Amino acid sequence: MSKVLSGRSVFHNNKVLQYVQDSTSLMSGCCCGLLQLQSFAGFTFFLIQFLSIGVLFSAWFCKGQASRYFDSPVQEIFINNVFRGLAGFLMTWTFVYALIA
Repeated sequence: MSKVLSGRSVFHNNKVLQYVQDSTSLMSGCCCGLLQLQSFAGFTFFLIQFLSIGVLFSAWFCKGQASRYFDSPVQEIFINNVFRGLAGFLMTWTFVYALIA
């Protein structure tokens, strides 16, 4: 069975995924700053959060069938936006940490 995906639908799914990943990365950066996490603990927090959101997104929004909604699900859900999310996470983490300290 061949899979047929609409380019518009895949683009929309990627935008929704980016929005979810960006907003949760910003919120987890605030949490790390409030908890005064430093160094390895903060990056571990980000990694766990990012992977959890990817799993939850594919289980909840995609109903466990991410290949129906994305061209290459593993790459698009777990790999493509890591550095984008990390940048937002780092900015909010250091900003909130500096405000609290």
